[in-house]
Amino acid sequence: MVTSEELKDNLQKQDSWTRGLRILVVWIASQITELIVFGICLLQFLSSLLLRKRFENLDSFSRQLAEYSRDIIRFVTYTSNTAPFPFADWSYSQDNTTKPHPE
Repeated sequence: MVTSEELKDNLQKQDSWTRGLRILVVWIASQITELIVFGICLLQFLSSLLLRKRFENLDSFSRQLAEYSRDIIRFVTYTSNTAPFPFADWSYSQDNTTKPHPE
């Protein structure tokens, strides 16, 4: 059981509050990311529907967003202590060598 003195000490630790603030900022970034993903989804659907092809130049960016989303989830769930962008550089690969998804 945590004593009231230990609880008081825990509540005064700056690193916990800093982490909480970073989680809030990263959560806001995740909401923006969701809007961008929705936009990409809509563009790809409309392109597929109307033009019978998709925008292949969005593939790399889509993969980067997927990696970024994974890192956000890992950070906010305390699985990782490394805060993603905007607290770190955007280090996601722009490599287009992975296999394209089947249409």
